Amino acid sequence: MAEDKAKTIESALLRIRDVLYARVTLNQESQVESLHALTRSTRSAARICRDIQSVLNAQFGTEIESSKISVAQIAGELETAIPLLRPRLHSVRYGIEGNEGKAQVNLEIEGKVVEGVATGGCSKSSRLRLVANATLNAVNLFTGDSLCCELEDVVLLPLSTQAIVVVTVRVSGRQKSESLTGSCIVRRDDLEAIARATLDSLNRRLPFYLKAEKR
Repeated sequence: MAEDKAKTIESALLRIRDVLYARVTLNQESQVESLHALTRSTRSAARICRDIQSVLNAQFGTEIESSKISVAQIAGELETAIPLLRPRLHSVRYGIEGNEGKAQVNLEIEGKVVEGVATGGCSKSSRLRLVANATLNAVNLFTGDSLCCELEDVVLLPLSTQAIVVVTVRVSGRQKSESLTGSCIVRRDDLEAIARATLDSLNRRLPFYLKAEKR
């Protein structure tokens, strides 16, 4: 379970502004032993270090000394060499045809609009999965054989005043496979939140997977 905890922490750290890569090492008590982060140079390493400490404290109840955090920054040509592939949500549609539900999600990726489609049951829980799967199908159409993104789970969690969608995705390449988690607060449309939560699980990692697969 220590490996799962490390991956969960890494996913959370990748949502910090300018953090491109994070690697967490845990000790035998599953406490953070060391942390390495690769970041852009637009903010100081000290500021990013403080952000990392804040995330660990707020989300995981973990306090870590700055001496255990290593922040490496890239700049200039190296910084621009990191691919900034971020699929953007273009539209989400869901309808029922007969006894079957159908979700269609359009993503804008590198200036191109890619449509993903998923069909299945029309229950409320099925609708969640269909929208998430349609989002992933659009991504898979773009990546081709380089990667395979599969839905593991999607849940809609009611909070005191709002609801939040949490999505877990299995990303598999020729060199690596891991589970990634994304989330999105439902503000206007739960369908849009599902698609955005699915993209949230991928956006930070997708460029590095594609770069690794091209080596």
